[in-house]
Order: sequence, then C-alpha cells, then structure tokens
Amino acid sequence: MAKKNVHTIRGVAHWAKILGDPVPNYGGDGREWTIDLTPDAEGVALLKELGVDKRLKNKGDDRKDFIQFRQKEKRLDGSFNKPVNVTDSRENPWPRDRLIGNGTVVDLKFEFKDYGVGKQPGLYPQAVRVLEYHEYKPQAFAPLDPSDPYYEPAQDGFEGRLPDGMEPVQDELNDDVPEEMASEFPE
Repeated sequence: MAKKNVHTIRGVAHWAKILGDPVPNYGGDGREWTIDLTPDAEGVALLKELGVDKRLKNKGDDRKDFIQFRQKEKRLDGSFNKPVNVTDSRENPWPRDRLIGNGTVVDLKFEFKDYGVGKQPGLYPQAVRVLEYHEYKPQAFAPLDPSDPYYEPAQDGFEGRLPDGMEPVQDELNDDVPEEMASEFPE
C-alpha cells in the first residue's frame, strides 16, 4: 500500500493556476491545477527529507530553484479531484476573481504519495494560504531586452518615438492628380 502524508511548505508562488476551473495540461490528455513554488530554506529541507529535492528546477528566471505541484482534474478511475482550496491568512475563502500573481508568498499544503520503489512520488496541492499578495498582471509579451533597439524608447513610455538612428518611413506616393482627372477630385 502506498504511503500517504500531508505536509505544508512556505515559499514564493509563480504561475499559479489554482483558482477556478483547471487548465489543459501540456500533454493534452486532461486538465489540471498547477503552481510553481520557490520554497524557503525550511521547505528545501522538507523536500530533501522526502527525497524529492531532485525535482527542484532552475530555468534561470525569477522562480530561481522551484518545484511544481500539479493536481489533475480527474483520477485514473474517472472520478473528480477536489479543486485546490485557497484562503487568505485568516482562513477566509479567497475571491475566485482575484488571481494570484508571481511573487505572492504562500503556505502550500500538499499530499505526498510514495508509490514504492522505482516510481516517482506524487506531490499534490491540497490548499494554499496567501500570506503576502502580489497582484496578477497579465503580459502579452516578454519584457524587452536592454539590447533591443526599442528598449530605451519603451522606458520613456512614449510609443511614437523611434530608436536612435531610425527614421520614419516617408510617404513616397505621388499626390499629384493627372489633369484629365482633376475635375473628379476638386481641392
């Protein structure tokens, strides 16, 4: 029989997709709730104790050393898993329309399932307590790199300014109307 444990870990949340309906997973074979968590020092120690510290990743971004928690919408038998319970620091239900932004500090309660020798243990998010909220700010594009010629104009906040050394496109159309058509286009 698989060993089950429930643990709580504190850290900084990133890419939290834990409110509302689950989102399609990358495999395309279902939907799930997910959250990336950069654990504090005690959290890293807990992950080492559980033997899952090898699952910490570092993609060179603001998440630093993070671990992903995932809960599928459906179990293997087709029954539904419960959504991740999200509360504020006083255990009040979190508003479903107030998305959790990157940098939010949370406590995450998760179920650890040991499936036995040779199988990777499961880490399933059960509840999240928001301790320090950072507003979710959607971005259509990644930030401009400082080497991009449009970086400096973007810092000015004026969309119409061109980068140094670039000239606006000149209208090269001939606006002169041939004499035979002049009566059709009065000035």
